Amino acid sequence: MNGWKASWRIALRHGRRDIAKARGRSALVVLMIGTPVLLTVLLTVIVASSDLSAKERQTSELGQAQASLTRVEAGKVVQEPDGSDFQASGKPLPVAVARARAEKVLGTSLGPSVDSAYGTLRIGERGLAVDVRGIDTTSDLTRGMYTVDEGRAPRSAQEILVNRPLADAGASVGSRVEALGKSFTVVGVGRPSSATRGGRDGAALVLPQDLDEESSVVLVGGRPVTWPQVLELNRLGYLVSSTYVAEHGLTAAQRSALDEAKGYTNGGGATSTERAVYVIAASSVMIEVILLACPAFAVGVRRQRRELALLAATGATPRQVRRVVLGQAAVLGGASSVVAAGLGVGLAALVVRLGPDLVTPLELGPFDVRWWAVALVVVLGTVAAVGAAYVPAVQASRQDVATVLAGRRGEVRTRAGWPIAGALLAAVGVAVCFTLGTRVGGEVMVAGSTLAIVLGFVMMTPALVGVVGRLGTNLPLPLRLAARDTARQRSRSAPAVAAVMASVAGITAVAIGSASDFQQSREEYQYSVAPGRAQVVAEAADFDRVLALVDERTGESWVPMAIAQKDDAYVYVEGRGHP
Repeated sequence: MNGWKASWRIALRHGRRDIAKARGRSALVVLMIGTPVLLTVLLTVIVASSDLSAKERQTSELGQAQASLTRVEAGKVVQEPDGSDFQASGKPLPVAVARARAEKVLGTSLGPSVDSAYGTLRIGERGLAVDVRGIDTTSDLTRGMYTVDEGRAPRSAQEILVNRPLADAGASVGSRVEALGKSFTVVGVGRPSSATRGGRDGAALVLPQDLDEESSVVLVGGRPVTWPQVLELNRLGYLVSSTYVAEHGLTAAQRSALDEAKGYTNGGGATSTERAVYVIAASSVMIEVILLACPAFAVGVRRQRRELALLAATGATPRQVRRVVLGQAAVLGGASSVVAAGLGVGLAALVVRLGPDLVTPLELGPFDVRWWAVALVVVLGTVAAVGAAYVPAVQASRQDVATVLAGRRGEVRTRAGWPIAGALLAAVGVAVCFTLGTRVGGEVMVAGSTLAIVLGFVMMTPALVGVVGRLGTNLPLPLRLAARDTARQRSRSAPAVAAVMASVAGITAVAIGSASDFQQSREEYQYSVAPGRAQVVAEAADFDRVLALVDERTGESWVPMAIAQKDDAYVYVEGRGHP
């Protein structure tokens, strides 16, 4: 064991020294290894920042409250701890009775309500779709549920806070707007939901009484709401979201009882299909990185041929020679992966901070780094670097010492077993793709077989390069020289050819898949109304004015064909214009 450690210690020290000597080649390898790591870490952090945790969602939904109660029109509710899934049954209790019993269970009075509505916000003659939240901004329980960037939050009736897209559309602080049939004064610009930043959808915040709707969500302050209390509130017809339950979860007995009450068990974590997709994607990225970096390591080993031969001549075993080359790869891969990961995290922080303000459609939550994922990417980058150097390391350990020290080149050979194995692997991939891949849900098999086909051709590439070299004798002189040099330098040309081939294959597969999805969408598309007709949706009080505006803008007189729905809020009319 001590000899093994000493051997690797010497190999890593030698690799670090060689990196300093060959800075240009080392920089190329760092670029090839570090760029995929940087992009992967950047994407990982952005995805983590856009995927809100339960605690982040609850801060936006609950503020400083311990829980929220949502009245369900049923006598009993069976729910998941976070309220994402529930079942309702039975006849509901009267509102007053349910509220009084809920206060008895909680031992405190219910707090302010949080309402929501969807409608149209009118800025002058423009009408924009808007989600409106009704929040009592004077209550301490609602702190953290919204954010004010400019101006202030609503404090009285007919005051409204709008988000940035609505402000950019003309709803600036001090202006008058109409929403939900009422007139409001814009007193602030911010985020009616504090969980995310950015997004193009219109959102606004008013006081609850301005919505004229029955309160459905009520906040609860005081002491934490435990799971037994949640179950009691469920029996009163309330769906409960509790901060305490979200943070502490359920015991095994509580989880078992909940599954029994629901009649089924939730599958936790990723499905086998999702895991297979992740493995295939990670494997594809690693193979591409290995193929890109392998030629650079091959060139480095070729320039070190004499130095490595001297090591062998002074008593180094083939295994120790291999470790010298792999040590260089480990140092380069580890250092470049760590630096690239740090740059990726820093760049992601800038994107999360500035992106939603610069790119309106981009919607992100708080900056979040999943360090286990970053560490995994760093490890994969290091492993990819070592994998890229493995073949050159094996070739260096097998070179003839006398031939190298004499300044001669050995004969380039391709093992007969590799092309045969590659051909078999590619054939199996094609067979699986056109059999199992054509069945329902065969996307994973198609992806896996595609990876097998690419790997098969990668294994055949050295032999194919040799065939090209032999067939190049009839080519013009420049092409003949290029073909012969490519065949002679097979150790570095084959990985480069394979990398280009794998990249083109991947892009082609993605392009075909996208084109197929687009064609399927076109063929399965169903018109919401017949061609030549249009559907107008407007608030009931404004429908005549909206219809006149449609006539004015289109230059045609639209004739109502049928009223699909009419209630107190909206009128839906399908019409046809005069030819």
